Amino acid sequence: MQRSLPLVHGCVMGVPCKLRFPTLPTGSVQPGKLCHRHMQLCSRPRKIRRRGLADMGLRILVDRPMFVFLDVVLPSFVILLLGDIVWHRLIKRKRRPQPAWSRKCMAFWKMSRPQNIPLSLLLVLAGAFGAGGKAWLNVASVRLQVLLCAILTVMVTTSSCIVNDYFDFLASTDTEESQASRPLVAKDITAAEVKRSLKWFYFLVLVCICLVDTRALRIYVLVNAVLTYIYTKSLKPRGFVWKNGCVSLIITLAIGLGAAAVQQQAAGALARGLCAVFPSMVITFCGIFAREIIMDVSDVEGDRATGIKTLAVVAGPSTALRTAQAFVLPILLLQLLVPMLHGRRWFPLVPVSLLPIALGAGGLALLTVRAARSHAPQSPEVRQAIELFPLPLAVAVGHSLAA
Repeated sequence: MQRSLPLVHGCVMGVPCKLRFPTLPTGSVQPGKLCHRHMQLCSRPRKIRRRGLADMGLRILVDRPMFVFLDVVLPSFVILLLGDIVWHRLIKRKRRPQPAWSRKCMAFWKMSRPQNIPLSLLLVLAGAFGAGGKAWLNVASVRLQVLLCAILTVMVTTSSCIVNDYFDFLASTDTEESQASRPLVAKDITAAEVKRSLKWFYFLVLVCICLVDTRALRIYVLVNAVLTYIYTKSLKPRGFVWKNGCVSLIITLAIGLGAAAVQQQAAGALARGLCAVFPSMVITFCGIFAREIIMDVSDVEGDRATGIKTLAVVAGPSTALRTAQAFVLPILLLQLLVPMLHGRRWFPLVPVSLLPIALGAGGLALLTVRAARSHAPQSPEVRQAIELFPLPLAVAVGHSLAA
């Protein structure tokens, strides 16, 4: 009598096998022992298992790009970045002499401000989750569009930082006295090499823009890229309204880009996405504008020497810091009104419901008040306001998106 005998776990190959083979008569193999034929068959699942793992990895890469990007690529990048900071900054280990091409790549990387990359990704994802919830994660085409928009946002953000350093160097704004650590000033890379790299970089940006689905979204990304280019060349010297307003608008547009990317119907996708996250965009604009004013206060002497007409140069640091306080008021009003407009009554549970408002608008108000009370532009309170400002701003944006 023949029967299907399962292979015993823990064979000599060390691989648990779950395959069933119609092989031997009953009683011909004792439990825990394998004959020569079973040993030969037991070696097959290794190759089968390896091919299965490879196919599964490729299938995950194609079907779940957001999982690969958020759970594999982004954490790996953050770990490598933190490792570089710990190894070369905290331990203060001297770097070995680098070849010319490696030094130029590191200079280009430093000019791109890699610390801004996680914020750019989070803004796009915040807009996507705020406008579409988690439903877009189940649609492959929408996931690819969100991933493409996140990559475009990172490319536009990094290129704008490089363009800023390039034009500041040409205009002699960055000198050895003011910005000696910047790669162009330190002569780690030449202006001609930066210009040549930017040409290829913007060509790659245009190619990626062509991959975006809808025409309105392509124009939206293109306008964002053009704004980052003309900011330093044309808008920055014209006054603080143009300078700070352009920077705030560029950062704010990233939230709208993520919100528009998750709209599954092409007709009116941009308008629906912007309307869904408009309060969050206003909060982001006001918060970034206030932070830019505080940053101008800390650099008032350098801006006055180079002729940049910031609010701190024109009206004085005290007036500038009071103006930064005024930009916190719209954030407070929106945090109070947005939940009510969505039909949520927050007043019965005052302590719990006011916690995001206290951490968001309240934290921003506290930082600006402490900075305004300090009478020195280089005071620790001003520096702390600049460094800590994104944290309560993120709470305020998240609260408006979750309302």
